[in-house]
Amino acid sequence: MGLFEDDDEKDIFTQQDPAEEPKPVKKPRLTPDNPDYWDSEEGRWEHLKVFKSVGKYLYLLAAAAIVAVVGMLVVWATSPYIDEASQYGYIDHVERHGYVFKSYEAGLLTYKSINDTSTTDVKDLEFSAMGTVGHKLKKYCRTGVPVKVDYKVYKFAMPWRGCRKVVAVNVDSISPDSIIPPFKNKPKR
Repeated sequence: MGLFEDDDEKDIFTQQDPAEEPKPVKKPRLTPDNPDYWDSEEGRWEHLKVFKSVGKYLYLLAAAAIVAVVGMLVVWATSPYIDEASQYGYIDHVERHGYVFKSYEAGLLTYKSINDTSTTDVKDLEFSAMGTVGHKLKKYCRTGVPVKVDYKVYKFAMPWRGCRKVVAVNVDSISPDSIIPPFKNKPKR
């Protein structure tokens, strides 16, 4: 057989196109204004087909509402409800915690609780700290140097912020004269 010899097979390009079948004509949707509407047989769920296109919009609206609510909850849970607060006192203890998110957990003996002899319960400030603030806390721990701790209070403790709702953002040493009021009547010696 040669390259240009004629064979008995049908050639793809010389075949005639098969006759196209006519598309079925759609029946018009009948409305209650049309008298034929009341004579036609209706399927079991036919009356709900009007809402088929509206259903897509309802699903989109429900999805948008869910995303908005989840977004508001995330913002509410992660934003502090006390942005700026300060406490004066002495650092009592500093501990390093966490498996994945490492944080420093510390306690502050507040100046107010040290000088208040009328109450039996001492309210220490327990808080979390991260990074350089934690290193400063370790430096001031049990040195007898009074410190000022600036902190934020959140609604929930999150693992990446530490184990507490109170998170220290800054720690600085201060002069004892700035927090201890001078005696009006110095004791006699």
